[in-house]
Amino acid sequence: MNQKELDKQIRYLRNEFSEKYDELHKDYLELRIEFYNFYKEIEKLANNRLEKTSEIKNILDKYQALLDGKEKKSYYFRLRNVKGRDIVLATIIDQGKHLFDNTIEEFFLAFSGEKILVPATELKWLKSDVLAVYFIDCLVDEEWLEKDFIDRKIGNVFGITQAGQKRNSYFQKNKNQKPTNHIIVDDLIAKIKDNLKEILK
Repeated sequence: MNQKELDKQIRYLRNEFSEKYDELHKDYLELRIEFYNFYKEIEKLANNRLEKTSEIKNILDKYQALLDGKEKKSYYFRLRNVKGRDIVLATIIDQGKHLFDNTIEEFFLAFSGEKILVPATELKWLKSDVLAVYFIDCLVDEEWLEKDFIDRKIGNVFGITQAGQKRNSYFQKNKNQKPTNHIIVDDLIAKIKDNLKEILK
C-alpha cells in the first residue's frame, strides 16, 4: 500500500470512528447518570431512615434490572479516543494480512466498540490462541485499546476461551514473560509505532 492509498484509508477510518465514538460516548454518559440517580435515591432513603420496604425494593429491582441488562450486552473491541487511532487500525489491516483472514469491513466492526449482534463477526486469527491474547494485550499496554472486559471481548471476537489462563501460562513459565513466537506480534506493534511516529510528527 503506497502513501496515497494509506492516507485515503486513514481519512475514511477517521470519519467513521469519530461519528461512532460520539454516539457511543453519549450513551455511556446517559448510563452513568442513571446509575448515579439510583444511588442517590437509595442514599436518601437510608439517610431518612425510611421503612418503606416496598419503595426500597422497587428501586433495587430497577437497579438490578439495569445491571442485568448491561451484563447481557457484549461489545466489540474499541480503540481509545486518542490521536492516531485510525492509523493503528489501518496498520493492522495493511501489515497484519499474514495474521488474519478477514475483510476490511470485518476489521472495522471488530474494533468499533459497537454492541455485538448474534452471531458475532469473528476475527479469523491464523496463529496460536496464545498469540492472539498477547496481541490484544499489547494493544492495551500501548493504550491504543480500551481494556474493559477485555477477556470477554477476546472470547466474543476471536472465539478464544479462558484468555486469562492462557495469559498466565506464558507469563509465569517463560523468563521473558512472552509467548513462543512473540516476535510475530512484536513486529506488528513496532510497525504501528513507526507509522504513528511518521504521520504524527
